Amino acid sequence: MGASCGRAFLISEKCCDISKKRPFRKFVKETGCMPIIGTMASESMRRQSAYLTTGCNAFTKKEPSSQPMSFWNKQNVLEYIKLTGIPYASIYGNIVTDPKTGKLKTDGAQRTGCAYCMFGAHLEKGVNRFQRMAGTHPKQYDYCINKLGCGAVLDYIGVPY
Repeated sequence: MGASCGRAFLISEKCCDISKKRPFRKFVKETGCMPIIGTMASESMRRQSAYLTTGCNAFTKKEPSSQPMSFWNKQNVLEYIKLTGIPYASIYGNIVTDPKTGKLKTDGAQRTGCAYCMFGAHLEKGVNRFQRMAGTHPKQYDYCINKLGCGAVLDYIGVPY
């Protein structure tokens, strides 16, 4: 954990490793189950590179996994949901057609990640993720802002919440 301009926060870039990757690896080790992961190559250059290197099924990697949605993109996902009617998280809102592009989109959140992640929050225009959380998930908001101490960090970097 680091200090920034003389002020220390118990927050770092290692959050994803500690909160997601370590427990995931522990589960795999304890159960012997191999993961099926719902990531898409179109989400990042790193994922695209991994897909181009190993394909959907990377069983020969040090940490074997299957990513059957790798070759899908957001349009494929939205079309599939619309076609099948399968339920999806309400935070995304409704699936609508963008009048400018003719493509499908959601009228709620466009992407989600860790609810408590502050990386990039200073770049969000309009209502940010923490302000939305205050209205949609007040208990998680209180935990994040007050118990985890994210409020102090957001104050420090000038992000309203």
